[in-house]
Amino acid sequence: MPAQSSLRTDALTGLLNRRSFLREAAGIFERSTTSELGLAAILLDLDRLKKLNEEFGRAAGDEALRVVARIFHETLRPQDLAGRYGGEEFAAIVQCPSLADACRMAQRIQSKVQAQPLVVDGREAPIIISLGVFFTRGTLPNVRALLRLATRSLLRAKQNGRDCWVCEEEP
Repeated sequence: MPAQSSLRTDALTGLLNRRSFLREAAGIFERSTTSELGLAAILLDLDRLKKLNEEFGRAAGDEALRVVARIFHETLRPQDLAGRYGGEEFAAIVQCPSLADACRMAQRIQSKVQAQPLVVDGREAPIIISLGVFFTRGTLPNVRALLRLATRSLLRAKQNGRDCWVCEEEP
């Protein structure tokens, strides 16, 4: 992950912190209004992190957050923006030509996370994530509206049983 000022990054994951992410995401959103590409927000949530902490210890939970952050960041392209959005949530803003492209990114992220379980004291601790993706062609008023819709998609993924992704776009 790129080295950045500690005031801008999350100490545990090295990704942008929420405030810095939202500031940069707003700039990307504004610039995207003149682009032919669409814009997608991808939200990722670690499912059952509390259970992982209880069963394997907080150090394992912290390591799961670091692993997911690394995979999330490495799977995205250099021009994409990634940040820690909340306690166990990560967010990305991605310019892409279609919802299908954004969904492929979510699928790659999930596949890589599924292929990388933690091993704690010789026991495998699977990392389970849900993702919500929302794609727009610039008709939303601001980046917060885009993130709100991606949050709705993430909640649908959780309602669908977790360990999956839901992709949606404007009608």
